[in-house]
Amino acid sequence: MKIKNLFKFLVATVLLLGTSGNVMGQAASTANNSLYPVSIKGKYGFVDKAGKIVVDAKYDEAKDFSDGLALVRVGGMEDWKYGYVDKTGKVVIEPQFSEAADFAEGFARVRDVKTWKWCFIDKSGKVVIRPRIDEAKSYSNGLACVLIDGKYGFINKTGNFVITPRYSFAGQFSEGLAVIRVGNVYGFIDRTGKNVINPRFEDAGDFSEGLAKVQAGKKWGYVNKTGKGGINPQFDNAGDFSEGVARVQKDGKWGFVDKIGKSSVALQFDEAGDFSDGLAKVKIGGKWGFVDKAGKVVIKQQFDEVGDFVDGIARVRIGESNSLIDKTGKTVWKE
Repeated sequence: MKIKNLFKFLVATVLLLGTSGNVMGQAASTANNSLYPVSIKGKYGFVDKAGKIVVDAKYDEAKDFSDGLALVRVGGMEDWKYGYVDKTGKVVIEPQFSEAADFAEGFARVRDVKTWKWCFIDKSGKVVIRPRIDEAKSYSNGLACVLIDGKYGFINKTGNFVITPRYSFAGQFSEGLAVIRVGNVYGFIDRTGKNVINPRFEDAGDFSEGLAKVQAGKKWGYVNKTGKGGINPQFDNAGDFSEGVARVQKDGKWGFVDKIGKSSVALQFDEAGDFSDGLAKVKIGGKWGFVDKAGKVVIKQQFDEVGDFVDGIARVRIGESNSLIDKTGKTVWKE
């Protein structure tokens, strides 16, 4: 397999798996999803919450709607192209990009086929920030994190640097702060580039609901936006806060804690996801199900793979069969 085609294959695999690592993927938390991508006889289309086909299955890949548009792919490994459709199924931006990402804050990052650099387009498909970026993340809080010549910085929506590239790693802005790495330690900056929490952590995540997970002494805890308070490092692993609680791990088991570190759902799960739509996916004995914030099993463990609930619908898989279910566990669409 040629190097370029191998790279494209790996990119497609990542897009299909989604950021959660589950085969069903995961919708962005900012998306107001009323349509869901599904596979029908090897092609992708979109159905509504009732399982009715709204956009015919004619694409080789499709992602969740984000910022009003959905990323779709046509073609196979040798000649694939990405474009965007709206919720009526109208092609808004013709498939033309070898790599592309979801829209966020009116912009999407795409790779220029001539320079192999990243650039940004608007919702008309016009290139608004020219291809000069080695790596890019989506816009968040008005800024995009970009990599140029081995260093990370941040550009505004005109493409000008607000924070010059100087970090060995940087995340997206969330709640006004972004995690950065200087040398081997992590801290947080504001939108001017000022250090708000000086780099001192072994690792760190984004702020969510006023707290960010941080690692110190090989244990995870949480800090507030002053870098103080929060929850002392004590967990082997941890997730972001969502709907008032965060998933945490100790001694190989996952549970949930509130914002003062008090256990809200006991450590008992082999794996767990963040709460979304009032439910969290949890895994016991090799199967996934869903629990509520009291830890009560709402949908029993029976699935091989699951996604988060978004607008009352979640993707699930049993064996080779993919489905959409509602919050009662009822199947609304089945492949």
